[in-house]
Amino acid sequence: MSSESVPPEVFARTGQDILRLSKGKELKDFSGRFNSAFGTNSKRCSILWKNLVRRKYIPKETSPKHLLWSLLFMKVYADEVILSSLAQCDAKTFRKWIWIVLGGLQRLAFDMIQWQNRLICVNTPKGS
Repeated sequence: MSSESVPPEVFARTGQDILRLSKGKELKDFSGRFNSAFGTNSKRCSILWKNLVRRKYIPKETSPKHLLWSLLFMKVYADEVILSSLAQCDAKTFRKWIWIVLGGLQRLAFDMIQWQNRLICVNTPKGS
């Protein structure tokens, strides 16, 4: 059951489980590994989750790991068989949840991105 508020620590722990990182050396650069695998950090995952749940863009049965699976799929874009083995589930389950969450992310993007301003560069250097 999806709770509206999931702290970043939950996403960090879940990401650690998905990536099968143990304590010690592997966790030394955990934030870099998390970002490399999922394309963002655990704080942003928490914000994404909150927005997805608040707008009811994902079913109540969705869990934080499903968001991470979807982010992993977009970032790594490997074969389902490979990613489902990382996710420790079968390919059918993996496919089901990533497409449910990706649909929610797509709806969220249309709500949050100001399409008319998407090409405006805010931090243009002087003289450009």
